[in-house]
Amino acid sequence: MRKQQDKIIKQLLDAISTATKEFQLSKNKDWKELNVQAQFIAPLKALQQQLSGNPDEEEPGLLHETEYFYKQAHWLTSRFPDGVYTDVEGLCKVVSQAEIAAKDWSLSPGRYVGVDSTTDDDFDYEERLNEIHIELEGLNEEAIALAKAISENFKELAI
Repeated sequence: MRKQQDKIIKQLLDAISTATKEFQLSKNKDWKELNVQAQFIAPLKALQQQLSGNPDEEEPGLLHETEYFYKQAHWLTSRFPDGVYTDVEGLCKVVSQAEIAAKDWSLSPGRYVGVDSTTDDDFDYEERLNEIHIELEGLNEEAIALAKAISENFKELAI
């Protein structure tokens, strides 16, 4: 939902920008009186930020929670389609006391539920891996800067 909404707003902003350039509307008196920047562009950008959030500040938008709860509901209904409990590999399983006793009374879930071998087709693993890599590079740079500052502070204290 967020990608589609962002795309629509970007297309609107691009259309306004293209029309302004192609028709040289910035020279037109009537166009200037419309104050397109204040009337349309700024509110559209504000709406986009309100809906999608600000990724630079890790601030989720209104659509974030909707998307999150939709995914959670989809996940539950895909595993329990009739709304009735069933054993799910890698998630849950009902076992008897005899099975628990046979495993030395260990209640470690992995001994009973196993490992889910399915992958999430909706999740873009490559994109997430790239995001993690970029974040790691930033953290490494920050760590180097902090180590340098600590070293300089230590030198000042040692004198």
